[in-house]
Amino acid sequence: MDSYDQAFELSLAASVRFGWHHRNTARNPFTFEGKKSVALAIAADSLGVGAARNTLLALREERDSGGAGVLVSDEAILDAIGRLARSTGVVDEPAAAAARPSTQVGLSLRPSSASPRR
Repeated sequence: MDSYDQAFELSLAASVRFGWHHRNTARNPFTFEGKKSVALAIAADSLGVGAARNTLLALREERDSGGAGVLVSDEAILDAIGRLARSTGVVDEPAAAAARPSTQVGLSLRPSSASPRR
């Protein structure tokens, strides 16, 4: 496999051919419910991927929740992995580690006088 996209397409074809549940959260209803945080779902589904597999759903959830997306650098993600590993001994994978710098960027963009959205 040369890329995530190729692995995704092979997995999708096998799930159709053999009647398996697809392993991707955007396609598998059993894992989708486990991904309640839109920020984490977007990060996990899109990191290192040429095309997100459920862009419309992610954007609709973002809009409906009053949320927003932010960009973080690979360096920020790697730094978050290192900080977690040094402080806890746990080595995170990049999609999950993206949550910390994404949250920090998002909070820095929110006006301090803003009240929570309802």
